[in-house]
Amino acid sequence: MNNIRSKFDQLVKEIKGNTKIETVHLKWKPATPVEKNVAGIAFYKKIIKSTFGETMPEDFIYGSEVCNNTHLCWRGEYNGETFWGETFLPSVTDLYAELPGGIQIEQYHEIEPKPDLKKLSRIDYHREIGDIHGTYYDRTNGNMLFQYKWDMYKLNLSYQEYLDKLCEMRGIALWPFFFTETKPEYPDQALLDKTKVALNYFFSNE
Repeated sequence: MNNIRSKFDQLVKEIKGNTKIETVHLKWKPATPVEKNVAGIAFYKKIIKSTFGETMPEDFIYGSEVCNNTHLCWRGEYNGETFWGETFLPSVTDLYAELPGGIQIEQYHEIEPKPDLKKLSRIDYHREIGDIHGTYYDRTNGNMLFQYKWDMYKLNLSYQEYLDKLCEMRGIALWPFFFTETKPEYPDQALLDKTKVALNYFFSNE
């Protein structure tokens, strides 16, 4: 079994069995394992090449088993405040889709040169919470970028590391800020620290 598949299996198990949080949405139907989907992967590669003139990144192949329109969303109360966690991982066939309204960015942080927005694939975002919180993969260089509100930040993570950390952080809102090159004015460090404390509370074994 793919290591990332086993991590997602564990994540789903933790969310479903956790009495400290409420499961708002859970769709988990892994795709065919890569090693058993040779023909399917070859088909995807052919379509991407013929349609977009690009070679499909190996990262997309690596993540294809767990990135199958997977949707996990939860919320919990801690110290009188509500905390949310969410991830929506589009399938490989949707990673090249043009987003309605495009990608709207007002400020880039530590990202030079600015990316070609047409070469960005949105690999993770929030559908339920309603905030502007999305992660992008730059198909020209493999860089990982995080959008919060109208700002975009560079992540100090590879694609595969991102999936690992997503499981480790249980998708709690704002978690990518722990791995950005630049720290935002908002959310400030106090809120990020509070988020980490809440995460430990929700998913501790105590």
